[in-house]
Amino acid sequence: ALEKAVTEAQVTNVMAEIALAFIDYQEKAFAKAAATADGLLAKYPNNIILRTLKGDCLIQQKKFPEAVAEFEKILSIEPDVTKAYLYMGMAYAREGKDKARAKEFLQKYLSLDTKASDEWRDPASNALKALEKPEGAAGEQKLPESFGSIIR
Repeated sequence: ALEKAVTEAQVTNVMAEIALAFIDYQEKAFAKAAATADGLLAKYPNNIILRTLKGDCLIQQKKFPEAVAEFEKILSIEPDVTKAYLYMGMAYAREGKDKARAKEFLQKYLSLDTKASDEWRDPASNALKALEKPEGAAGEQKLPESFGSIIR
């Protein structure tokens, strides 16, 4: 019975940590949420939800290369997670250094995730439109501030 209680408490503690990480994310405490995700990933390195949370937090903190690396890890664990391409495309787009790479990943996402809701597809399409416009052009579109967050 004691063994069961310990096991259940461990599960409860892990679930509480995960919940707190998502609360921190919602409260825009992105560094704190990423740190919690990191601690959990040390125990559960193949958890793609925790990796997505961490990667999204890194994007929000403008740590774009680290975010891209996180989403590349997700694809190495589970190649069918098409939203990783969306996140990588948005990271490259927001960083602004490699528009070609941003377009490549956004187009790949749109071509692979054809059944995604508009909540996910629209930001990718809008980001592509924004990337197509020359800087300073009349009617220049801005990149979407948010996109299909994993916690919406």
